[in-house]
Amino acid sequence: MLYGDRVSALAVGAYFLRNDGFVLSAEPTPNDVILGFRAKFGYGDDSDFTQLFTDDVPQVDFEWFEAAESSASAVGESTDV
Repeated sequence: MLYGDRVSALAVGAYFLRNDGFVLSAEPTPNDVILGFRAKFGYGDDSDFTQLFTDDVPQVDFEWFEAAESSASAVGESTDV
């Protein structure tokens, strides 16, 4: 379907993990999206992953992550929802 080209793991990961949260101990990077995608969809074996996906990261000035805002339910307060 892609005429022998591989799909961007970053693009696919960003799409499929768009509603997931990440807990990281350092500044987040695009590679965190790729690692999260590999973990969530079971691509531990490099041969399957590298045959289907490329892990190239484009050199663009773009904020890949945004900080989550704390909500009332996250801090233990009750809500009327």
